[in-house]
Amino acid sequence: MKLIPATTEQDLNRVRNLYMVSFPDSERKPFDMILAMHETGNADILMMMDPDFSGLLITMKDDGLLLIDYLAVDPAIHSQGHGSRALTAFEALYPGQRVVLEIENPDKAPEGSPGHRRLSFYQNNGFAVMNTGIRLFDVPMKLLVRNGSVTYEDYKAFLIRRLGPWANEHIYPDD
Repeated sequence: MKLIPATTEQDLNRVRNLYMVSFPDSERKPFDMILAMHETGNADILMMMDPDFSGLLITMKDDGLLLIDYLAVDPAIHSQGHGSRALTAFEALYPGQRVVLEIENPDKAPEGSPGHRRLSFYQNNGFAVMNTGIRLFDVPMKLLVRNGSVTYEDYKAFLIRRLGPWANEHIYPDD
């Protein structure tokens, strides 16, 4: 598995198409926003190549913290280890970097739901659950971190720096 930057229009179209089918409207940022952050160096748009295009990994980055904003595997090849291999390749690209991500809060979902499977997947790939729950666009979420820890305040400040002050209105603690 290799993670390579999406640089050509064809690459970006592949990523955009998978992005659109992999995430519900309520969880998607406008793709133009992601492209703008990428162009300013505040995000990476990576393609999973295993050996062909098999998925995407989109980050937001800041001094000392990386957010895995989106990770998706082509639905035709789900459950074949591509996601785990991508996270291993990601660790090699950013060794020792503190990495955070959000998942739907599995405590608020039925046992065996996608949120429970997602939590197990990330825990099996070295992520730890932080104690603070958050509400992101009114969706209950959990923060997971690899290579360190992050507080709610760190996370929110990061998003305000990357997404602007509107983030202050859409992110709050969920106790």
